[in-house]
Amino acid sequence: MWWEDKSTSKSAFMKRDSSVVTFPFRLPMKITKLASTVVATLVCASFVQLAPAAVIVTTSQSFWNAYSAGQGTFVSTETFNNLSGIYYAPVSGIAGSLPVAWTVSSPQGLFAIAGLLQSNAPETMTFSFADGVNGVSAFMFATDTTQNSAASIMEVTLSDGSTYIGYSTSINDFVGFYSTGSLITGLRISATAAPGGPAVVYPTVDTMYFATIPAPGAIALLGLAGLVARRRRN
Repeated sequence: MWWEDKSTSKSAFMKRDSSVVTFPFRLPMKITKLASTVVATLVCASFVQLAPAAVIVTTSQSFWNAYSAGQGTFVSTETFNNLSGIYYAPVSGIAGSLPVAWTVSSPQGLFAIAGLLQSNAPETMTFSFADGVNGVSAFMFATDTTQNSAASIMEVTLSDGSTYIGYSTSINDFVGFYSTGSLITGLRISATAAPGGPAVVYPTVDTMYFATIPAPGAIALLGLAGLVARRRRN
């Protein structure tokens, strides 16, 4: 069963399971034509998919934000603004006041400039999250040798095997995941050159968001920190 989210200009769909629906009988011609049209629409649309491991995938940032908030999560942001230049060793960081520790690597290193983090060669970037997160999202796209966005086929795969594959042309292309089951402990990002675009493209990330459900003790600490900050301002 699919559900359409009309709150965004991009179509969004949820699939309840990964089984394929087949019809053991011949459909009337009109229904067959309608089914073909629906299938074509689904294939072309950007969608939210409920993968076998109960992972929701979306290309709508507003949907991801709303869904994550509805689950009672705290969202931490990593801008990568503190990184610059080439890194041949893995790069690590801590995002947010409810800390999320992350590490990223690529076989031939990483390159960072003006808040963009990309592989130093047209190879896969691999992120790992120390304690796991309930949701993760980012602006994920490909860039050419001059750091301009490039037409590409993006593939993003979570540690449990859930995968998003989509066409990207802009730095505003967003991909978000939320797991209603096991925590997400990492993801891999790769980019393949699309027809008509540059022959060489690099997977690139600009700002990553982490959704975590805080433990009761962590919620109390966050509240205390906010109270102290307000008192200092006063």
